[in-house]
Amino acid sequence: MYIDVNWSFSEAMEQINKSYKPGGQFSGPARNQAIEQWGQLVGRHKAYLELYSALKECGSKTNFYSTYKMSSGIFERISSFFSSLPENIPQKKRVANKYEKVDLAYTFLVNKERTGESFSIEDLAKATNWKIETCRTYPTKRWHQYIERINKDYTSSGFAYMSLEEFRAVHSQKLQETTNLSSRGILLDKAKEFALLAVSTYNNPFTQYKTFGFIVNIVIAYTALFHAIFTSKGINFNYLDSNGNPKIIDGEEKAWELIKCCKHYWLDSGKAEIANIEFMC
Repeated sequence: MYIDVNWSFSEAMEQINKSYKPGGQFSGPARNQAIEQWGQLVGRHKAYLELYSALKECGSKTNFYSTYKMSSGIFERISSFFSSLPENIPQKKRVANKYEKVDLAYTFLVNKERTGESFSIEDLAKATNWKIETCRTYPTKRWHQYIERINKDYTSSGFAYMSLEEFRAVHSQKLQETTNLSSRGILLDKAKEFALLAVSTYNNPFTQYKTFGFIVNIVIAYTALFHAIFTSKGINFNYLDSNGNPKIIDGEEKAWELIKCCKHYWLDSGKAEIANIEFMC
């Protein structure tokens, strides 16, 4: 989804709600993050002013929640997020902002990843206003760890767990700095590595107990993936004691195991995925 910095809050909500159904298990969180991306692009002053102008036009929070299909909790979260943003760049300077096209690329890649859509070099060029020749270099160089080519198209994986600042660092090829700063990135990298290790173990003709090796590594991979998802949503995935403090095991906070992660993610809905994972564990 393309986000226009010239949209008002109401216009942004209208377009975002068309792309992401409010309240959906996956589309709901994607919608909320798209709203935050709009705020990052327009800056604190405009985002905060537009939000409360929309609230004033609705006359009450109840009407606002109904109009924009937003719960009180999400409203408070977005309001807090907007107020924490750095001050926006004046409009005249924004045109010359060296990150303008990079930020458009971030929005484009994150939206493609969340919707599971592939994209072409031409799609990327249209979304960012980069030249075709420029767009051809990034998937194989600066973004090579997060981009996979499928015939003539591309898919992205990992950008959705980055903040805008982290993506800028990746684009600037400050990869080590980004890894050190992003716990989500570390968890996602761990998930990928153990998933690859699981498949490699299972496909190794010289491994006798390949099924056991696969199960152990894929459980670690899925657990790290869920922890990355929870980190991106601000969910504490550690066990707490009766005083609300993290439980400590061998000097480290005790994190949720895979089955606990599944039940929290799918809200004990009895989905087949939970039964499959419980059988595997």
